[in-house]
Amino acid sequence: MVDDKEIVMSFAHEMINYTNELVPVKWIVHDNQGMVDAVLPHWHASIELTYMHQGEIACFTVNNNACQIKSGEFVVVNSAEIHSAISAKDMHVRGVTLLIPYDLFNKYVDEFEFSRFINFPTNELIGVKAIKALLEKFYWLITQDKKQFLALQLIQIVYELMYLMAKYLIIKEKIKINYNLHNDNLGKVLPIINYIKENYQEPLTVKSIGEKFYLSENTLSKSFKKNIGISVMKYVQLLRVNQAQLLLLDSEKSIATISCLAGFPNEKSFRKIFEEVFHQTPKKYQLDHLKK
Repeated sequence: MVDDKEIVMSFAHEMINYTNELVPVKWIVHDNQGMVDAVLPHWHASIELTYMHQGEIACFTVNNNACQIKSGEFVVVNSAEIHSAISAKDMHVRGVTLLIPYDLFNKYVDEFEFSRFINFPTNELIGVKAIKALLEKFYWLITQDKKQFLALQLIQIVYELMYLMAKYLIIKEKIKINYNLHNDNLGKVLPIINYIKENYQEPLTVKSIGEKFYLSENTLSKSFKKNIGISVMKYVQLLRVNQAQLLLLDSEKSIATISCLAGFPNEKSFRKIFEEVFHQTPKKYQLDHLKK
């Protein structure tokens, strides 16, 4: 399990969605230089592949299992698996994340609901090197200026990827795995996460959140930490820092105003948390990025 200190990282997560309506998947290009890149714990119904072309993800966590993803490696996240990521500090990170719809796999793979992809495949597994080569080709194609027949090339890669993943990376289970939104523990935590996202500007506490869901502070704290990997209030802090970072990038509002809009109780606490995350003051961060 990843402790709270490891999760206190920046949200300089610059993502460009190059989705093409002709290609049956969505993708996100990652290209961050000299910044720490972190993604809050989250989930989605799609099957996710994240591939590192350059740099490394210092800590990629899937269901509280953490692994380092180096250049040339990839990770697979099954539907509804809670995951988060932290890239290595001061390293130019380049890569791509593919989101393949659950229904697309379900259409072609028999009993797909009982199938689970290996999250962190190694080179010892058959098919892994071929999958890496396809992901590298996909990354190269979407980052080049030449776009002739791009959709056709990407479609070819997507279906070949799906074939190799289905053939070499699937483990059959006795219970439904993919699209496992019926999972009791996940089902209990997701409404809490959504509540925090909708109310991060309010003076939230473990007690007030627990009361909203008729849970004691102890029960809420244990359940949240077990399923998400960090404490309730750490998640609140990270969400607020994320919002503050976006405001600093997009406006010339005062630090006091941004602190208030992001939900921090006061400017002092905002500066303290922000400096832990970005290793510089909010004002310096704002000025540095407004120059660019």
